[in-house]
Amino acid sequence: MNILEKFYSDARRRTEKLPDPAFRQELCTFFVQTIRSYDKSLLPLAEDSAEHWLRTHLQDTKEDAVNWFYTVFALFDDSFGSDMDFSDEDWEELHAIVSAAAETLDMHTVSAIMSVMVERNKLE
Repeated sequence: MNILEKFYSDARRRTEKLPDPAFRQELCTFFVQTIRSYDKSLLPLAEDSAEHWLRTHLQDTKEDAVNWFYTVFALFDDSFGSDMDFSDEDWEELHAIVSAAAETLDMHTVSAIMSVMVERNKLE
């Protein structure tokens, strides 16, 4: 089981036990902790992505929420699949988040994320 699969499995297990409002903060905290353990340089991206999700994904089910964070992790991990996608609003925010942190990230990470955005025609 790779880190992404482990995150997905653990996130589902953690959120299914919590009531609807409580799972939101727990999932964000778990996502940030997982990214911190995986690659500390990605921490600003994780924190800002979690903040964005908390502000904008108010109606997400637990399953939708876990899938969203799994997809974000895949984007950061350079394992974003062709079947993965975000809303246009999420793409715009993720672009802003990556751009704001670009100077502190290694070039491979920035390049990989931006390549996905270019391939998906999400950059203006």
